Amino acid sequence: MGFAGELRLTSHLGEFCMVPDAYGNLQLAAPDTLVSECGVLGHPLSTSSYVSDRLTVPFAQLLRAEANGGIQLELVALDLADSTTATSYPTLSAFASTWNDIAARNNRVEIEVVD
Repeated sequence: MGFAGELRLTSHLGEFCMVPDAYGNLQLAAPDTLVSECGVLGHPLSTSSYVSDRLTVPFAQLLRAEANGGIQLELVALDLADSTTATSYPTLSAFASTWNDIAARNNRVEIEVVD
């Protein structure tokens, strides 16, 4: 498309309804679990300050390809406390399926052109 310039990519974390498995690893709660019964409302990467933890292999390849293509990328990885919600969460009496659908929408990347 011929764009050259700087883009800021800001990743926001969704707050998922999770429960620990038998080994203590967090996993999404069963869809019919009440949110009030979730072991954790959060994100597995919420304690990571590494942008690389949020990069998929295809995205990392895109970063390498664009490094010489006239596009500069600024990556901002917000922690859970600083992430904003695009969609409000329901009450704690909702089911995990509803809550996690909203968390997936809130778990996103915003793209903006930097002047």
